[in-house]
Amino acid sequence: MTTNVTTTINVDSSMIDFADYNHETNDLLVQFKNTKTKYIYSNIPGFLFHGLFTAESKGKFIHKNIINAKFKYKRV
Repeated sequence: MTTNVTTTINVDSSMIDFADYNHETNDLLVQFKNTKTKYIYSNIPGFLFHGLFTAESKGKFIHKNIINAKFKYKRV
């Protein structure tokens, strides 16, 4: 039996194109709109992904709660 461990959000945002969240590893992959660069943020709690999913402004949420929170990341 195969289970889907990744959730993708395609967003209407001026900052990000999409975000993929891996529920097993708690990694968040984000593609930024202006540069098309992708970053993987590590150890993102599920509640933060849910907050991103439900946030009115995805860009503001990701900047405040993930980028400024100094989660480890790498460019891919």
